[in-house]
Amino acid sequence: MCGLSGIIYKNSTPNQKHIFNMNGMINHRGPNQSGYLEFKNILLGHVRLPVMDPRNVGRQPMSNDERYSIVFNGEVFNYHEIREKLIKKNFRFYTHTDTEVVLNAFKEWGINSFDMFNGDWVISILDKEENTLTLARDQLGTKPCFIFENSNVISFCSEIKGFMGLEEDLKFDEDHLGISQITLFEFSKTKFKNVSQLEPGMLIIIDLKSLERKKIRWFNPLENLLNIHPNYEVNQGEYYQRVYDATKLRLNADLKIGTSLSGGLDSSTIFTVLNLIEKEQSIKNKLDLNPTIIDYKGNKTTKHAINLANKFSREYNLVSIGQDISLENLSKQISQLEITEEFNKQLILYEKQKSLGIDVSIDGLGPDEFLGLPSFIFQLSQNTYNNIVESNEILNTYGTEQQKEQIKRIFGGL
Repeated sequence: MCGLSGIIYKNSTPNQKHIFNMNGMINHRGPNQSGYLEFKNILLGHVRLPVMDPRNVGRQPMSNDERYSIVFNGEVFNYHEIREKLIKKNFRFYTHTDTEVVLNAFKEWGINSFDMFNGDWVISILDKEENTLTLARDQLGTKPCFIFENSNVISFCSEIKGFMGLEEDLKFDEDHLGISQITLFEFSKTKFKNVSQLEPGMLIIIDLKSLERKKIRWFNPLENLLNIHPNYEVNQGEYYQRVYDATKLRLNADLKIGTSLSGGLDSSTIFTVLNLIEKEQSIKNKLDLNPTIIDYKGNKTTKHAINLANKFSREYNLVSIGQDISLENLSKQISQLEITEEFNKQLILYEKQKSLGIDVSIDGLGPDEFLGLPSFIFQLSQNTYNNIVESNEILNTYGTEQQKEQIKRIFGGL
């Protein structure tokens, strides 16, 4: 995981203090290296947690010529394949990172290069010759990209808290208060009026002089649907192969790889596939399949996780969590995760894995919903709820019995 940031100044000279502040706000995403770049009216920032080629040559912002510079968060898992294609086109490489592959691919194929990237990522590329900035997000929007804008700046960042470093005013959007942060994320919204998200599969090209913006949908899910075979067994086999190949592809890392296990469908599937890959491919180095298991009161799947770990003769690491939580820890969790939803065990999980020397964790994160489990729960913002209550009071005072009955059938008792 890394973090990126950028500021385009509309009317004033760039202030390096702002990009330093933004990097500091998201430093937990990349505690190993940080950097910035200034060009005319733009500042680019980056904090790095190196997964590939941990040498200093992988530091960002990265450039290998006088024209293009990149800040990049995420991973392109098939970068070896793309790198070979570029070498055949006489490109030279100075690092072993996927970042440099992305940069050179963009130089060769432009925005069409995004179609080649198998991974999850946010990419920002500065073109000094065209005086433009291209900001793009992966097909499913797995990696975050928030955009802040007011009369002074256009800014982007991997986390909302980074915008506090701009010393600008963040205002709550009352129409979004009361709605789940996860729901807002799925609809590319936030709880702030002047903060939005770059939608999945979208890119923006910004002219740094005129500030004109061109928004392009580079990926359309309806144009990339998979063929469904009429035979169930064929589909089952194809699905398994896709999961197997995708899991194996994610083992490209120069650091120690581990996993966690909850006992749910997603983590159990990935844990099983990882064990099969290790056995079939004889992968031993840098792969630790002794899973970390989080247990807490009311957790109904811990026993399933333990049984699965025992099935593969793994020495699991069980972390028991109490119900008590201090205000200090709660504040830290909300600040780092930027959500207030009920599942907040990630920090404890990753802290345990880090103590075990694990730098990269391959886990299942929400495929239950992605594979069709309904995740939409009807929600009302604070403003909308208040308006309904006020309308109901007026209806009860002045409405007919028929009107009251109709509203009661729709909303129940308010």
